Amino acid sequence: MNDKPFPRSVRVTLPGSTWTVSSAYQALECLLGPWPITTIPEYRSAVRACRDCLDGLRTPKTAFNAFKKACRATEGLNADTRVSPQPTVSEREQEAEELNISAHAHTAATSVSQARLRAWQKGDGKSRSRSTPADTAISASRSAPLSAPPKS
Repeated sequence: MNDKPFPRSVRVTLPGSTWTVSSAYQALECLLGPWPITTIPEYRSAVRACRDCLDGLRTPKTAFNAFKKACRATEGLNADTRVSPQPTVSEREQEAEELNISAHAHTAATSVSQARLRAWQKGDGKSRSRSTPADTAISASRSAPLSAPPKS
């Protein structure tokens, strides 16, 4: 069972303790541990969503939203969903991967542009488009004067 990180962390103040919940596993621990009211439907939905998320049946965002609803529905519970401490390891890895992909794409595009520039510079340098021998033959036949059809 792999832990699934939430999009953001939630700081929950329970009677006697404060939790910073940033994953489905931590949310499940909080819900099954010191949670004050366990008889409301939002609580049961949050427990189910977190378990399903850990089993790979639901997304972390779904579990996060269910956990937030349980926090709101529990009377006397102080939950701050705006808290976002240090990014989790998986967020850092994802950001690094995105940066790496965009760097590779930029490098590839630069390499193609440089190759095109070198190919153009190898030509005569006067015209922007290089013509092939077939293009030269076509343009020569177009500029030749028209002649009368042969007599038979």
